[in-house]
Amino acid sequence: MDASDRRRGSRGVLRAAAIPVAVFIAATGCVATVAALTASPLSTVRVTVGEEPAPRAQDPDPPAAGAEESGEPRAPTPEPGGPDPDAADPEAEEPREPAAPQSPESGQDTAGSHTADVPPESFNGAEVYHHPFGVVVELCYTDSTITDGMGSHAAAPDGMEYLIYRLNVTNLGEGPAVFDPVDSYGVSTDGTVYPSDLDAEVTVAWDYFWGPIVPDETVTTHILFLVPTGTEMAEVMVDGLSPLTPN
Repeated sequence: MDASDRRRGSRGVLRAAAIPVAVFIAATGCVATVAALTASPLSTVRVTVGEEPAPRAQDPDPPAAGAEESGEPRAPTPEPGGPDPDAADPEAEEPREPAAPQSPESGQDTAGSHTADVPPESFNGAEVYHHPFGVVVELCYTDSTITDGMGSHAAAPDGMEYLIYRLNVTNLGEGPAVFDPVDSYGVSTDGTVYPSDLDAEVTVAWDYFWGPIVPDETVTTHILFLVPTGTEMAEVMVDGLSPLTPN
């Protein structure tokens, strides 16, 4: 074997020995790299695609999930500082209670519930139209006896008295007519109804019941009531139709 062959053999031996050494070194480097990566904490990176920004403090609340898909209308959101749609309208009028009935100027309520004093003289001058007559109270007073001044008379029982309405009656129509208020009645201040006393009326004014009154003529006649002493009338219904009320 010459010198060149010996050199080639030496190089082959060295090459064969170098391969395992290189493999060992490479393996050692990989192990070291893996260990280093394991020991170092990796930062967590979060990538969000298409996410909407969170609502700001002054923004209205986002709609509930599924509200738009369901087709339900969204409630209007009030403007900042604007009126609250749920708040009551201060200008809306509340239903008012019906006003209590006012008493007439005479101091009385509706018939049957009068509370003010109504002495007989409070009817003096009261008037009413009772077709076809104009009726005016000339004088209202009480008495325990009545008379026509020509011998006809009557007396009230104990505890009773006559409440007398002396009337001026004028025929305002175009022909003669009889004034015959047989269905007259009075309502006292405590609500008691008293029919007129026809017998007493005939006693003091028998003449006019059977005689017609011609147009424009005025006669004096009476409506009387027999009542407990001190009774006050709130109103008198002439023939049950036309109210005479105190002044």
